Amino acid sequence: TRLVNNSEGLKKPGAYHLDMFWLSLITGLTSICGLPWICASTVHSITHVKSLTDTAKDPSTGREKVTGVTETRWTPLILNLLIGLSIVCLKPVLVQIPMYVLSGL
Repeated sequence: TRLVNNSEGLKKPGAYHLDMFWLSLITGLTSICGLPWICASTVHSITHVKSLTDTAKDPSTGREKVTGVTETRWTPLILNLLIGLSIVCLKPVLVQIPMYVLSGL
């Protein structure tokens, strides 16, 4: 998270702030109702962020400088669909697990 949020010279798109707004609103509502908090379902790994980063080599220092980041919404969408599909497909197996085990008791 720190690596992504501390990118110098890069402007975060409006959807970044909209995601944070909805996440904070849902977290507040689930807290009031006594439900567990949610978090971003896909935590982007450093490798994933690095693969979407456009860099250029600075000739004076020889170091890579970040020139831009390609925004993508496909990765979280596909991962959320796969999580939902796995729950639907694994329902017969999940029914066999006692509820107290799922509750952590």
